[in-house]
Parts: sequence; C-alpha cells; structure tokens
Amino acid sequence: MRVEFEFELVEIEDLEEIRFALSIASRENHKNRKNYDFDRMTKRWKDYLKFYKLVDHVIGGTIAFSGIYSYGKQARVCDRTWVHPLYRNNILRRDESMLVRPVIDYFLPVQTRYCRDRDLVPFVSIQYPSKTKIFERMIRESGLPYEILPDFYFTCKLGSIDNRNCWQRVMSIGEIDLRRLKEVTDDGVDFFTRSHVQDDHRASGKRE
Repeated sequence: MRVEFEFELVEIEDLEEIRFALSIASRENHKNRKNYDFDRMTKRWKDYLKFYKLVDHVIGGTIAFSGIYSYGKQARVCDRTWVHPLYRNNILRRDESMLVRPVIDYFLPVQTRYCRDRDLVPFVSIQYPSKTKIFERMIRESGLPYEILPDFYFTCKLGSIDNRNCWQRVMSIGEIDLRRLKEVTDDGVDFFTRSHVQDDHRASGKRE
C-alpha cells in the first residue's frame, strides 16, 4: 500500500517552535551538533531574516529547518539547515525511494527567491574539507543560477581568522563582500597560511 505524505513549509516566528527539533539535532553524533544548541541559536536569532521549518502533516512534526542569515547586502541561505535522520537520504537525491528533498524542493528555492526579490546577494557556504560536489548537485537539481566561487571566504561575523571553521567554500548568485583566502591546493595544504589572506579587501577579520 502506498503511503501519502503531505509536507508544508512554515515560517518560524519563535525558536520555541523548533525547540524539540533543535534538541534532537544538538544530540546527534556529528561535528556541527553544537551549532544547534538552543542557547547558541538564541544568540544568533536577531540576525535571521527568515527561518523556516518543514512539517510532515501525515507522520507529524518538524522534519527539517533552515534559515536566511543576514550579512548586510548579502545573505547566507540554507543556514543552520538540519534534516531529520529518517529523511536525510533524500536531501538532494532524486530516485524511486525519494520522499522529499527539503533543501532542493523547499529551502533553497524559497530562500533564494526571498533574497533576490530584495536585491540581496544569496550565497551558500560549506566548511572545509567538504567537497564542492554538493554545490554541483544543488545547482543541477534546483536549476538556480548559482556559481561556485574558487576561493575560501571568511563567513564568521565574530571570530579569529585562524579559526579554520570560519573559512568556507561558497556558491552565490552575484558578487559577495567577504574576506577572501585564495585556495592554495586542492587538498588544502598550506590552506591557512596567513600570507594568502587578501589584505587589500575592505572587510576586516571580525564582522560586527
């Protein structure tokens, strides 16, 4: 018997709406689990332009969440994206077993449109050493005109330039205004050599 699913993208007004989902995300065994700590998210909340949850009305509950994080005239879409493990196999792939792809089917197109309608440059970033193949798949599957930028960019609003987690690969629609670090080698050797930071860029090591 075929099971029907009904998904709805819902805008979040208060973090309390996803407190339970955040607690699940923060307890998972992955490197970014601390990012989903409720208190940490509360401190960042003021800088979100929009935040969404994807709800499965048949099974019930939040199955994914994601936000648009402001950087002035640009914004990071798919920020703090989390997908429930039961749905995670289908984040990007389209195959016979697919239920839903939260990023491709909902978060990326809706958040990108929000930015472009307001003349904001949307971008997505991933931490080193993640490969850009995920960007290639997002562009291919969404059909959106993102371009993968060749260098690494400082995406932390507050933080040291020595923090490797702050230097990330980026895809964007338009030019972004973030401090840039030239990619030295494909495998990241000498990746954080201070001399490679583009000091002529007007952005500082810390962003207010």
